[in-house]
Amino acid sequence: MDIKKELRQIGLTPTNGQHFINNEIAVRKYLNEAESKGKTVLEIGSGTGSITQSIDAEKIYAVEKDTVLSQNLKSKEIDNVEVFNKDFLKMEVPEEVEYILGNLPFQLSSEILEKVADLQISSAFIVQEELADKAVSSPGDSDFNFFSFKMSYFFIPVKAGQISSRNYYPEPEVDTAILKLFPKKERHGVEDEEEFLSFAKALFTHRRKKVRNSVVDARNLLGKNKDELKEIRDELPNSESKVYELEVVEVKEIFDAYRELL
Repeated sequence: MDIKKELRQIGLTPTNGQHFINNEIAVRKYLNEAESKGKTVLEIGSGTGSITQSIDAEKIYAVEKDTVLSQNLKSKEIDNVEVFNKDFLKMEVPEEVEYILGNLPFQLSSEILEKVADLQISSAFIVQEELADKAVSSPGDSDFNFFSFKMSYFFIPVKAGQISSRNYYPEPEVDTAILKLFPKKERHGVEDEEEFLSFAKALFTHRRKKVRNSVVDARNLLGKNKDELKEIRDELPNSESKVYELEVVEVKEIFDAYRELL
C-alpha cells in the first residue's frame, strides 16, 4: 500500500485536512471493529479505496467528494462497490444503507456526526482521538460538554482503539481513534427534540455552574427574563447539580418541569 505513489500517479496533492490511511494493519484493525458483514454499507470519503477494497459487506456505496479520487476509484472496478462523486453532507443517503464507515476529514468530523445522528444508523468512524474522547466522555468528566451530551443522547458511543498518526500520508499532527456509534435516541422518549436540544444547549453554555444559576444566565438563549427564571429555578429537579454532571434523563426531567412551570 503506497498511497503517496498512487496520489502522485493521478496528479493529486493532499490539501489541508486530507490524511490517507497508509497501512494495511491499521485498516484491518479498523475494519475488525466494523459490523458490516452482510449489510449495505456507505463509506464516507473513500479516497484511494485503501479501506473500501477491504470492507466485508453485501453492497458498498463509496462516497467521495473529490472528482479525481472518485474517478480513480471507479477505474478500479471493485466488486459490489458503487462510487458516488458527491458531498456526503449534501447528499440524500439511500434508504437501504444499514451501516456507515469512514476515515473522516478532521475539519468536517463534527458536521458529519451531526448528520449521522439524525439518520440514526449504526456506524464506525476514524476520527481525531480528541474528538473520540469527547464523544465518549461521561457526565462529571472535566471535558463533558454539549457535544458529549448530544453524543450520549443520540448514541451509545464506544472508543474502540487508537490509530497512530504514523499510519497516514501525509502524517497528521495528532493520533486518531476508532469511534463506534450505536443509535439510542428513541430510549429517551423526547417528543420535541429540537426544543429539548435547544434547552440543553442553553444550559451547557454555563456547564460548570449549578442548574439553578445556569438557567438564569442562559435567559437570552431561552427567551425569558431574569425575574421569571429566578422565580422557578429552585423548583426545577436537580437544581443544585452542575450542568456537566447531568445525565440525559436528568436534563429531560429539568426540561419537562421547566415547560410546566412556564
